[in-house]
Amino acid sequence: CVDFFGELLEAIAARSGQAAAQTPGLYRRADARHLRFCKAMVFVMKHDDGADAAGWVDADALLLGISRVGKSPLSVFMGSLGFKVANYPICPGVEIPEEALARVDRRRVFGLTMDAAVLAQHRAHRQAEAFSDACVSRAYSTDRDVFEEVEAARALFTRLRMTVVD
Repeated sequence: CVDFFGELLEAIAARSGQAAAQTPGLYRRADARHLRFCKAMVFVMKHDDGADAAGWVDADALLLGISRVGKSPLSVFMGSLGFKVANYPICPGVEIPEEALARVDRRRVFGLTMDAAVLAQHRAHRQAEAFSDACVSRAYSTDRDVFEEVEAARALFTRLRMTVVD
C-alpha cells in the first residue's frame, strides 16, 4: 500500500492548524442544508417567470409583480437560503391563473411593487440597454403607463388579499 496523501495532509494540517478528519469519502456526503439548497434552487428555476403554475402549491413562497420589480432576483436569493419560491409576472391584459393561485396558502403569496417613478427609471434604463424601439412599446417605461400598471397591480393584490411588499 502506498500513501499518496499522508505527507500532503500533514503539511496542510500543520499550515492551517486544523487536523484532517481522517474520514474517507467525507466530501461526498451531502448534508441536509446543502440538499435543501439544491432542491430549492431547482424549484426556483423550474417555477421562474410563471412557469409550471401547477407546482405553486408546493412553493414556500409565491411572488407576483409587474415587470422589473425584482421577482426573479428575490426568488433566487430566497432559493439560496433554502426556500422553494415561484414567481409570476403580472402583465396588462393577461389573466393570472387564479385556479392555481387558489390552491396556494394566502400566507405564502406576496405581491411585489415599488414606486412608479423609480420603476419607470429602471424600465427606461433596461429598455435603452437591451431592446431596440421596435421590440418594446414606449408604454413600457412612460411615467403615466407605469403608474397605471402599478396601481392595477396594487388593486389586484388587494382583491386577492395578498401581503404586499413595497
